[in-house]
Amino acid sequence: MQSRKQRKNDSCPFISLIFVIEKRSLRVDFALILDHLHNSPNVRFLGLSLERTLDCLHLIAIPEMHDRLIVAEALAQGAKLITCDKAITASGLTPVVW
Repeated sequence: MQSRKQRKNDSCPFISLIFVIEKRSLRVDFALILDHLHNSPNVRFLGLSLERTLDCLHLIAIPEMHDRLIVAEALAQGAKLITCDKAITASGLTPVVW
């Protein structure tokens, strides 16, 4: 199991955050959030690789493309996901914490 300092994240959750902020017309300083995350010792941004994209072909139990990318990366990193997403949880493909 990875320690908090070794936890890794990709950019997909942050894309989702942008959409939530826009959809709900929230007054949030996204640049400030991003700055805090970049300076956090327990967050690392990973690029979207062709390998992770191709891994999505085998994750058909998850209907949403962005969720497949998140799960593919979690599986590759051996990480647990913090999510209440019903499709991800129901798939049983990766450990989920919520």
